[in-house]
Amino acid sequence: MTTPAPRWLLRLLLVLIPPLLLFGLAEALCWTFDVPRLADNENFQKLEFMRECRSGSDLIETRCAPEGVGEATKRRSIFVFGGSSVQGHPIGETTPFASHMQVMLDQRHPGEYAVRNLGVACRDSIYVRKCAETIGGEAQDLYVIYAGHNDFANFMVANPRLRIFSEEHPALFDFPAILAKSRFYSLLASWIRPPPRAKVASWVRLPDPEWGEAKQIALDEYTRNITRVIEQAAELGIRVVLVTVVSNVSEYPAEQARWHKMLDRERPFPEWLDPWKEQFRIGVEEFEAGRPGESIAAFERARDLSMGGRAPSELNERLRELSRAYDHVDLVDFERSLHRVGVEEGLVGCNFFGTQTWCDQFHPNPRTQHLIAQEIVKHLVASIRGQQPP
Repeated sequence: MTTPAPRWLLRLLLVLIPPLLLFGLAEALCWTFDVPRLADNENFQKLEFMRECRSGSDLIETRCAPEGVGEATKRRSIFVFGGSSVQGHPIGETTPFASHMQVMLDQRHPGEYAVRNLGVACRDSIYVRKCAETIGGEAQDLYVIYAGHNDFANFMVANPRLRIFSEEHPALFDFPAILAKSRFYSLLASWIRPPPRAKVASWVRLPDPEWGEAKQIALDEYTRNITRVIEQAAELGIRVVLVTVVSNVSEYPAEQARWHKMLDRERPFPEWLDPWKEQFRIGVEEFEAGRPGESIAAFERARDLSMGGRAPSELNERLRELSRAYDHVDLVDFERSLHRVGVEEGLVGCNFFGTQTWCDQFHPNPRTQHLIAQEIVKHLVASIRGQQPP
């Protein structure tokens, strides 16, 4: 005897079937008249690539899957977390500092350490936290964290809380890409608004007080995520090394040869850039007067007024505070180390963040990647010998 379907199921089908039939009919009509799909729009594809880079839902499981590095080799495992600066940018042109660390540690302590690079382009402190949670059961000895720029590149927009929500729940934001393959949806979307622009400057200055509020939201989110990693590491008996992040404070947005031309250009800057322009001009004047320390300080103040995705000074202060607050956390203050090198050699930003072919605002170039590794390994070797880290 066949059991009749429950009434609730019949009612559900009566509710769902008519809209689905109408949608199917509309989709067929749009197909007949060759309505273009939003998914085929070049600008949409570029934006979708950016979204996937920032918050793809499947990357954590694949990139941060436990591999048993320490257990399989009986070596002490070091996990390095961060974004493209950790991954190595440009890929193929720059050896990541994690790779330099492996070579240096092998020279000093052959066969004792295995360094695993978990840096991924576009990813921020939310990724760092989720990645650490994913590998939480694996045999580990040390975390090295170099992250911060992408928290501001991703969050310094209107409604930063929505950006954070999208990073926390990336699967929910896969739906636009799915819907964009529908011709009927694409038609409706084109009526509501034009296709999205190819370039989205997520760091564009917001009007006050939104600027300060968005900056504070990003800082607080960063602090929460890194603190969670630190506390989880304490539960697992893992030491943490925080590395202060660095950025090109002098040669971005213009190379040194264009400093005066940029500052004295005929077309005026937007009014909100006046404070930045004043500090940048002071930095140029101090540099030309042979006072690199004062020049760096002025360029830093300029950076904090118009960051262009770069981490502000307050972020490194948060890292210093966290290192003082937890006994199992050490600090490698590479920002101050790089400043000393800049003062000794003269401040030419692309010595540290670019080459003859590119000049960047926050990606360390090959030389700087090597310098970061040197500072971290120097710290680790001192700790191994029971000395006070430098």
